[in-house]
Amino acid sequence: MSAVDRRSVLGGSASLVAASLLWSDIARGAAAVPPAASLRLLTRVCDLVIPRTSAPGAVDAKVPGFVALALKHGLEGTLGPKALGAPVGNDYLGWLGSALGKDFMAQPPRVQTARLTQIDAAAYAPNAAPSPWRTLKALILIGYFTSEAGATKALRYVPLPGRFDPDLQLKPGTKSISNDWTAVDFG
Repeated sequence: MSAVDRRSVLGGSASLVAASLLWSDIARGAAAVPPAASLRLLTRVCDLVIPRTSAPGAVDAKVPGFVALALKHGLEGTLGPKALGAPVGNDYLGWLGSALGKDFMAQPPRVQTARLTQIDAAAYAPNAAPSPWRTLKALILIGYFTSEAGATKALRYVPLPGRFDPDLQLKPGTKSISNDWTAVDFG
């Protein structure tokens, strides 16, 4: 395991600040609105990636709006130069629609899950070429785990987690600890 350097800490801090600023834009209703079909597709994909369980899912946490706004503002480098055929901004949603197929929304959930699983497996395969799916999935995860629902319901929220214990015994089902909730009220 490598040591954490200053660049990693600063990069992580910048991502958290950017995520919290995007959440505040969403709270003010400033979310970018992609075309309705793209928004429905994004909503379904967010629901497949993080479905509602005993904790709220990605759709409950308003992650599709977060992802749309993140794409508009270039979070995760989505407004960068079109290198290697990578999409730019809302082109990610167009890429997603093409990758999943025109009939994706009409398919039963098991087929939708299978198609998304294929895209995920290809994107994370050893020696895989850069894939827009990795960026979209990262935005879904950032959006969810920086939301109130993700940080306090899916994770065990501990504002001050206590002493350092390098050999903590965990039982199956123990939730990970979060103390990075942004405290934005979306009510």
